[in-house]
Amino acid sequence: MTKRISLLSTVLMLAGFLATTAQNNITSRERFDRRVTHFEHSELEKPTQLPILKKTNSGEDWWEPDTAYLFLAESEHAIGRNIYNYNLQGFLTQSLFQGWENNTWINRQQLIYGYDGNNNKLSELFQIWVNNTWVNYQQHIYTYDDNNNMLNHLYQFWGDNTWINYEQNTYIYDNNNMISDLWQEWQNNMWVNYELWTYSYDDNNNRLSLLTQFWINNTWVNYQQSTYTYDDNNNKISDFWQLWQNGTWINGQQGSMNYDDNNNMISQSYQSWQNGTWINQFQFSYIYDDSNNILSQLFQNGQNNTWINIQLINWTYNERNKCINFMTKDWQNNSWINSQQDINVYDENNNMISQLVQNWQNNAWTNNIQRLWTFDENNNCVISESWKWAGGGWQPVNDGVIFQYNNGQSSFNFAMPHKATASYKNVSQPTSIDNFVLSEISVYPNPTLGQVHLTNEEQNIQLISIYNLSGVKLFSTKNTMFDISHLTAGIYFVQIATKKGIVIKKIVKM
Repeated sequence: MTKRISLLSTVLMLAGFLATTAQNNITSRERFDRRVTHFEHSELEKPTQLPILKKTNSGEDWWEPDTAYLFLAESEHAIGRNIYNYNLQGFLTQSLFQGWENNTWINRQQLIYGYDGNNNKLSELFQIWVNNTWVNYQQHIYTYDDNNNMLNHLYQFWGDNTWINYEQNTYIYDNNNMISDLWQEWQNNMWVNYELWTYSYDDNNNRLSLLTQFWINNTWVNYQQSTYTYDDNNNKISDFWQLWQNGTWINGQQGSMNYDDNNNMISQSYQSWQNGTWINQFQFSYIYDDSNNILSQLFQNGQNNTWINIQLINWTYNERNKCINFMTKDWQNNSWINSQQDINVYDENNNMISQLVQNWQNNAWTNNIQRLWTFDENNNCVISESWKWAGGGWQPVNDGVIFQYNNGQSSFNFAMPHKATASYKNVSQPTSIDNFVLSEISVYPNPTLGQVHLTNEEQNIQLISIYNLSGVKLFSTKNTMFDISHLTAGIYFVQIATKKGIVIKKIVKM
């Protein structure tokens, strides 16, 4: 939960919204409900240091945002701007948001970051501008072991001119795998246990089990447990979870997965336990091309001992394996009916410069949303804008914007505006990696439904770490084949550590 609040404050700042004290008013019951909702398909993100999104080859430039201006559809002048500062290693140290008022820029809020010598994030301070001075609001403090695994995450609020504990997470590791995640709340000037997650792994560092317990009446009470199995290629082939009820484990749901010879997942199906028997719940089926690009995804629900079509998604690619069409169809009256499609256009450098979203209405495609991007000579997005089809033409809409930079390896977004512009600064540093082309490491399939494979015959890969867009490490593995099907759809970074250096790859989870 602490991670989610932290990310929320970051999003609020980037979007130009002022965080409010409503964060203080989240009750334990609400936190409980949020964490256990749909727990069978979600797992807590495991935090650690920010990913080392740095240049990987000698002579290669690495860019980070300098200043970004935000525009609303109804305003000609920017209504806000974000200014970013970095340390000598190229890590973000300050993100300052200012609002435009009375023809001048006014401070609104800022995030300040601190790091140790290994570039682990030690602190994250959130401040708001009140009466012409910076006022503390909340902070996060992190500690690490000698292997750079996070040991503790402390979350505090500022009140009565002092920092007040709110909650903390404490982590234990074995062979760099997290085996325990203890969540505690600060009550009556002492730490009180709240929730405990316990993990186990096999010799290949694949997760075998997850046990969730809550602290009730001074003892740990079981809540749910999940177990997983894998094939010889470390592909997850089953997951099984149970709920604790009346002193015993009750079956809840089970899933099974199948793969082709390229370790692409070709099907996954789930069953729920009802009235003492397993009942088909839903399943997905997938088809790939020779380049391991996904071509189709069929979603079906189980009804009366048969599978009923629900939705079909098709992907089309250009000769450079870039998706140029994404089409969704719904099953109606025993036939597939068009629903929505995205039409993507790229420039000669494989930058997506436009995306047209259309809906199927009255047996024809109707324009809905259009997103446009402009890139500079370094393949960094400098203008991002959103438009909506209305009244027979394109009108500006406050639908949020996304920026991709460093040849698509990095991205950031704003949830609110119609348009934003960005400039960048080169944060490259000298590297000792000579004659070493880390970019030769390939990650496929990409996009992926869950299975990820790394291939590189020359380099000794030591550790692979997965991060989300906010720099939170989700998990690490030493296997060159691993599964991310438990993660939500979106963009993730794969940090690959070898004896000669580190490389970052971007991957899309569908």
